[in-house]
Amino acid sequence: MKVSKIKQALIAVASAAVLLITPAPAFAATAGCGFGCDGLDPNNASMEDANGALRLCHTSARTLSTRNVPGLGSVDLRYSSYCRIAWARGAGGVEIQVRSYWHQSDSWGAARRIEIQYDTDNGGYTRTVNDANLYAQACSADTSGNWYCTPRA
Repeated sequence: MKVSKIKQALIAVASAAVLLITPAPAFAATAGCGFGCDGLDPNNASMEDANGALRLCHTSARTLSTRNVPGLGSVDLRYSSYCRIAWARGAGGVEIQVRSYWHQSDSWGAARRIEIQYDTDNGGYTRTVNDANLYAQACSADTSGNWYCTPRA
């Protein structure tokens, strides 16, 4: 059966329209920004995409885990899959930290810690740590100095 040129043109236009209205993924998988992203403000940290446009890291962030701090609130481990960075966010507590670990065989490497005194003016979050091929953990201290931490993720 022979398809007319008009039908071929209509099929081509319809196919192009589908491609144009299909949303692209928000972020492609990246290698992350590495140790250059240690110590950044998670609300301002950014990385260039394949087209050279800056993408804010927090727009791909999600909470990996939360730990309650008795009498004070909780601490969240936040993670940006685009930039591959982690940070802690606290709703209460005297001090919050994000800790970064490496794991080899059956042992844990020394922690790299980025700490900040709890500050309600900035929303109670730490600076970032590189989390590409590493593990992160968010911790908060109560008023007695006891630490409560999320699982390493």
